[in-house]
Amino acid sequence: MARPRKYTFPLSDLRGFEDVRLELKSNPELDGLDIENAVITLKQRKQSYTAQPENLKRALVSLERYISRNGITEPVELSKREMSDILCISRPTVDKWIDAKIIKAEIPETASDKFSSIQYYPHIFTTRSILQGLKKLVDKL
Repeated sequence: MARPRKYTFPLSDLRGFEDVRLELKSNPELDGLDIENAVITLKQRKQSYTAQPENLKRALVSLERYISRNGITEPVELSKREMSDILCISRPTVDKWIDAKIIKAEIPETASDKFSSIQYYPHIFTTRSILQGLKKLVDKL
């Protein structure tokens, strides 16, 4: 994966440099720092992750195969390593799919309304929550 681009230039190149310089000089925390030679560094934004459609379809087929082979009728809690193995994706990809909300956690039914506003329960990933999320995405393709 390519590194994000960076662009660095002297602060003095800005049109409003004098206003910025005066503002920085008025800040007591910056006493003794060389404001005249300050630089600005801009970094490229990290692109949002998008899963490959063929990986989503393959993961759905793998999960359905796992469920049918093991005769699973109730949701089974899965660790990230188990998800990686079952969905035929790498462990870092599991994290990317969780961050991108492709794989969503399931809130246990035992969580009462009293605790619903608090993130008390850990993220629990089950065969049901993963299957539902993948089916929704694959159906949109």
